[in-house]
Amino acid sequence: MKCKSCKKVIDDDSLFCKWCGASQIRKARERKAELIIPKPRKLKSGNWNVQLRLDGQVISITKPTEREALAEARAVKAGIVEKKKALPAGLTVGKALDEYIKNNDAVLSPATVRSYKSYRKNHYKSIIDADINSTIDWQAVINEEARDCSPKYCRNLWAFLDVALGAKGVNLPDVNLPGKVPHDLPWLTYSEIMTFLKAVRGDRVELAAILALHSLRQSEILDVNAEDIHDNVIHVSGAAVRGAQGLVHKEANKNEKSQRDIPVMIDRLNELVQGKTGLLVTMPGSTMTSRINAVCKKAGLPQVGTHGLRRSFASLCQKLKISERTCMALGGWSDYTTMHKAYIKLDRADIEKDVKKIRKNLNAKT
Repeated sequence: MKCKSCKKVIDDDSLFCKWCGASQIRKARERKAELIIPKPRKLKSGNWNVQLRLDGQVISITKPTEREALAEARAVKAGIVEKKKALPAGLTVGKALDEYIKNNDAVLSPATVRSYKSYRKNHYKSIIDADINSTIDWQAVINEEARDCSPKYCRNLWAFLDVALGAKGVNLPDVNLPGKVPHDLPWLTYSEIMTFLKAVRGDRVELAAILALHSLRQSEILDVNAEDIHDNVIHVSGAAVRGAQGLVHKEANKNEKSQRDIPVMIDRLNELVQGKTGLLVTMPGSTMTSRINAVCKKAGLPQVGTHGLRRSFASLCQKLKISERTCMALGGWSDYTTMHKAYIKLDRADIEKDVKKIRKNLNAKT
């Protein structure tokens, strides 16, 4: 026989290896313990069920006979145990995260790489030095993060863990993640847009704000050159996002639909770009948002930020009964669901107008 530890040939009845001294009985017992299966229970349907709990995950196996249920359970557990043994030895969670970032930094966006590095540095404190083969209470890990992070941020932290450890063959169990808190994102109605355009006139953020009201994302605004606006059209193709070393300009923006030509719809834009060359907006994205909010606050408007002006554009299209295909093409949305769920808002005045119409018809005298 071979030693369970060093694999050298030893006598068949050996209790200990004569080469490395490893106990052969203990190894056999460990192997037996690994494959201990809970007792099957008979269901009302007549089938037999076994509940396996492995690394915090429950696997339910149901078969017509007790023997079949046990056989399937042993096979499943043995496969998982062997797969776990095949995982890289001595690799910590932190190293697995580092390797994922390093191996994918050429295909991930600079902004994503920057976020992942931030997650790695500032989170997962309780498990960062744990071996990926060790038993980890993943629900406790996510509970710890959820105490200090927003639901969306917490989900992003878990998604990074899942994809990075998955690349090393570790399948994380299902956990309860904090639910998304629904809230209505701020935007400007048609009358508020007109008030905003007057209030922002002459401000250093005016050019950026007008581009946002043409449906441009913040990353697209930061990449627009004066040469991209000509013949009364804004040619949108690239994007600028924050990377580890600052702003990174990409030749292609979010998706194929995002590369688009937008007719200039606010004449003031042509005046602002007259005689300019190179990048039109050089202020940081955070400054852009804070300046827009400052203008809104001073004018008594909702503080919508840069992205709220993009929502305002979509909502204005809805109010003016612009076709959805046109709105999608101008805004660079790839599907109707995203546009409706996150961007199009209904003007309260339009709702009240429609309600009056419904009320008038329902109360008409017959």
